[in-house]
Amino acid sequence: MPNNSQNNLDKFGLLSKNTWNQLAKEDAEYYILSDKEKKGGKWDKASFLARGKEQWLGFKNLLSHYGLAQAVARDKTALDLGCGVGRMAFAMSSDFKEVFGVDAAETMIEKAKEYQKALGTANVEFSVNNGSDLRSFVDNSLDFVFSYIVLQHCPSSWQVLKYTNEFSRVLKKGGVCLFQTRVSPTLGWFLKFNIQKKIRRMKYCGKQNNYVKEAVMGNWVYYPRLYRTLKKNFSAFYLVFSPPEIYESDFWKLNSEFDRWKRSFVICIK
Repeated sequence: MPNNSQNNLDKFGLLSKNTWNQLAKEDAEYYILSDKEKKGGKWDKASFLARGKEQWLGFKNLLSHYGLAQAVARDKTALDLGCGVGRMAFAMSSDFKEVFGVDAAETMIEKAKEYQKALGTANVEFSVNNGSDLRSFVDNSLDFVFSYIVLQHCPSSWQVLKYTNEFSRVLKKGGVCLFQTRVSPTLGWFLKFNIQKKIRRMKYCGKQNNYVKEAVMGNWVYYPRLYRTLKKNFSAFYLVFSPPEIYESDFWKLNSEFDRWKRSFVICIK
């Protein structure tokens, strides 16, 4: 990362925190699980949580496909990074001894605790982080780490690489990590995306209620950088493009390579 790397990460983390706090105050469920028909507080909470259960089943099937079904077990602990209001964390709670839900936005965590009180789920613990690392968790303390439609919204790809390092640090030996991010296979795509982002940022600069920000537009990770980080931190890893276990019938709508790389998943074993 460039000079003053920690300062840069802190700035990116604060940008994520401020943006998602604002979005959570406006319509948390919609910005977590976007559906045009649900905008304006129209997500039914039961349906919202049910969708989380459906998605979690897909993730368990994906792990099983790669011979890692044992990563999910009632005697293990799990982390859900970017948990929002707890959609996935609550779904995971029936399969783990304890689930830690972490989000940069205080408003998201407040809403997650409201959900928890209504559901009466005891084995989920929610907390706020700084948007750039996992310093509240000690080394080698977790069995499973999970993150979905979160890292793609980090303002910088350096945040994604930092979190990848952190996933390894907090995992126990033999622990498993499953996360989603946008991967750019070529330098050309990586540069093109960043140029497009700068143009959009200039276009919307100064407009009130502007959510087309870096913390929403997010990033693409240049694959050679991601590969080096994974190689350094994990004993084995898989890069999976838009797995049908997750996207189901929508898988067949992903006709372009661009769409497939955009929906990349990484499975790691420490």
